[in-house]
Amino acid sequence: MNIDPIYKYYKKLLKKAEKELQKVVLNPDEKNLHKLRISIKQLRAFYRFVFAIDKSFPYKYCMAPWKSLYAYFGAIRNSQVVLKRAKHFCGELKIPFNPENYSDEISDREPDKIRNKFKKESIAAVKKSLQKLTTISAERYMNQQFNKIIKLLHHQDMEKKGRLHELRKALKDFSFNLIFLTAINPAFKDKKTLEWMKNIMAAIGKWLDLNMILKYINQNQKQSDRNSPENNGNLIKNEILTKRENIVTTILQMCENGKILLDKEDVQKGINQTIPKKIHPRIFALP
Repeated sequence: MNIDPIYKYYKKLLKKAEKELQKVVLNPDEKNLHKLRISIKQLRAFYRFVFAIDKSFPYKYCMAPWKSLYAYFGAIRNSQVVLKRAKHFCGELKIPFNPENYSDEISDREPDKIRNKFKKESIAAVKKSLQKLTTISAERYMNQQFNKIIKLLHHQDMEKKGRLHELRKALKDFSFNLIFLTAINPAFKDKKTLEWMKNIMAAIGKWLDLNMILKYINQNQKQSDRNSPENNGNLIKNEILTKRENIVTTILQMCENGKILLDKEDVQKGINQTIPKKIHPRIFALP
């Protein structure tokens, strides 16, 4: 089967990320930043796929400029989310909102200087590495990702620091890779599984945002205020802790549902069917 769509998908990803970057440079609002970060995550998932089939692929080299951008604009996006959610909680609790209580230091690096780090060599590197793509190597990597998700879901202590975040990252990489594989061979049509993945990633994202707000409050709260139950920061913290506990309960139930859903043999069989049974390296005729 012709794998031209893989290379075309990569070029499309690259073009989309550069377009989203231009939007952010002109207007770094929350919506534009969110779209840029998603584009970078999609590129990262693709580069990891390529590295899995060819260990000589310069993954770190190709990902370096995007990683810098992700960190730089991620800090700005985090501040925006914290301010927005903190203002919402203050409104719910009918208490004054002071933006200074939720601010953080942002790097003063200029986006234009970061943009100049883009490596044109990444395109040539992807072309070269895809020569080694085979049905077996693609299937092996997707099965490794799938099994990683299963293993994370079966951990006894899912609330342990970093574990839910790891699950979300694994799900994102896996789902992004399914996108371009189904572009070649649209055999995976298990909408129930895809919907579960989408919902649990969103829930964990909300949980991470609440943790981030708590971190900002603790950083900016004076020591004398931390012991005062009437302090606005403490009132918001109590509200967030309650919401976080409710979200964790929901996430844990979704994890249990995921164990049942993904342990079905037909799910993994469907994923394997997305891998083309015949792969021809014809991408090198592309411009």
